[in-house]
Amino acid sequence: VPKIVILGPPASGKTTIAMWLAKHLKTSLLTMDSLLAMDHSELAEGARRHYERKRSVPSMLLVRLVQERLLQDDCISRGWILDGIPETREQAMMVQTLGITPRHVIALSAPDTVLIERNLGKRIDPQTGEIYHTTFDWPPEPEVQNRLVVPEGISERETVQRLLRHHRNIVRVLPSYPGVLKVISADQPCVDVFYQALTYVQTNRRSNAPFTPRVLLCGPVGSGKSLQAGLLAQKYGLVNLCCGQLLKEAVADNSRQGKAIQPFFEKEMT
Repeated sequence: VPKIVILGPPASGKTTIAMWLAKHLKTSLLTMDSLLAMDHSELAEGARRHYERKRSVPSMLLVRLVQERLLQDDCISRGWILDGIPETREQAMMVQTLGITPRHVIALSAPDTVLIERNLGKRIDPQTGEIYHTTFDWPPEPEVQNRLVVPEGISERETVQRLLRHHRNIVRVLPSYPGVLKVISADQPCVDVFYQALTYVQTNRRSNAPFTPRVLLCGPVGSGKSLQAGLLAQKYGLVNLCCGQLLKEAVADNSRQGKAIQPFFEKEMT
């Protein structure tokens, strides 16, 4: 299943690319807004209160939100795409510590002058969440045109500040993903960016090992098996098979094996 991280500066189109990939791959898209909007989650409720006061979410709380969301059935069975997370080196390290390992990481880049111009013309459809632009991507339907709104934080001054913050952080985030990272220029038509991203995430990674490694990690609960497995898989390009994850996927798929496993889950015997 897809496990993808998409990073990029403001107005690089990363959210649009993430949405298109999620639709094409039929996978779950995780954004800051969707995480904050989670129902029946005490973590999300606490994050919303903090965001209303500070317009930000503490890194630890955000990463715990991501972890909680990835344990839901749709992410287990259909995979996931993280849009703009992790944003800092601290978040990247926290994500790795929890054993959350993407199979593909895409970083979009473009000159700041291009990004500033793009951001000034950005418009959002409040009904669908689709992103448009007054110059490059204006919708043909009059009803869509009439309901488009100007998002917050797109002035030139605010965009420059966000770009500076992004440049400070991204140089420390990207080294966390050796072997799975692809940088794509966003200074080209969005459709071209999408097809390059799609081609990359549909490409199986190859290991540079001289033989096919097969590693079995054993240990009691809390010994760090998942963490070490995730780190080994990321460093050497291995496929990380977690027994617990496989059982959850079988139950989520409602397969014959999943139905046989379900009673053990309900009795917490797995």
